[in-house]
Amino acid sequence: MQYQGMDMAAAQALMSDAGFADGAGLSDLTLAIRSEDQLLQDIAAAVGQQFKANIGIKLTIHNMDRKHYMAQLNVHNRQFDLVSYGFDYVDASNFRSVFKTQGRYNWDNAEFETQRIEAAGDANPVASAAQMSKLQRILSENVSSVFLWNQAQNQLHKSYLAGT
Repeated sequence: MQYQGMDMAAAQALMSDAGFADGAGLSDLTLAIRSEDQLLQDIAAAVGQQFKANIGIKLTIHNMDRKHYMAQLNVHNRQFDLVSYGFDYVDASNFRSVFKTQGRYNWDNAEFETQRIEAAGDANPVASAAQMSKLQRILSENVSSVFLWNQAQNQLHKSYLAGT
């Protein structure tokens, strides 16, 4: 199931309609990243190259130390970010909670919030998974985020270990 796509013609038309054809007249933008390793710095640079090549916007990459990045994030004082996300526990509700109403990201959606709360409390894994798919669609269609990739983390646990 595809949630997001790239439509450069539409992006270029939107830029032109806003009076910034090919990025002309638009100030450089700052892409903030949070104390990221070389891989994410390289990805940020590639995103910057795509912005410049496709819509004429020059990005400055700012790799901020974690303390200052989080302080700026919590007061909504950045233009936009490229940030990695690592879950606290293995469940889709953990990631979806990042976008909760009145959370650290400046986005509120009543339908999303109601379904997020319901899905997180559902003990039926099949029903919960279906609800999480609906939430992903709402995020992808409405929030100003682009999800570049999902990283899979695999773990093996010895079934006889308990209490560790």
